[in-house]
Amino acid sequence: MTSSDLPDHLRGTAELVARAYPHGIPAADYLPLLSVLAEHMSQSNLALLADVWSNHEGSGYNDVLRVLSDPAPSSAVRDRLDAAGFAQWVEQP
Repeated sequence: MTSSDLPDHLRGTAELVARAYPHGIPAADYLPLLSVLAEHMSQSNLALLADVWSNHEGSGYNDVLRVLSDPAPSSAVRDRLDAAGFAQWVEQP
């Protein structure tokens, strides 16, 4: 799946992350990013996004389950998201 294949209701999230990570998500930030977003999204929606962001097709749901069982949020990741409009994204319906 590519970002252009995402359902419309996930485009805002994909755009937020693209603003926060204009050169792509570093491997070290991938799981902490999922952990931050997991607080505000359903597992299935986050898994769709994770499939786009990971290098392994179909691994998104397992990655989501991994961060739910062992959250690893990062203040650096949260700072990047905040600078990209995270507070406004959280307020969207």
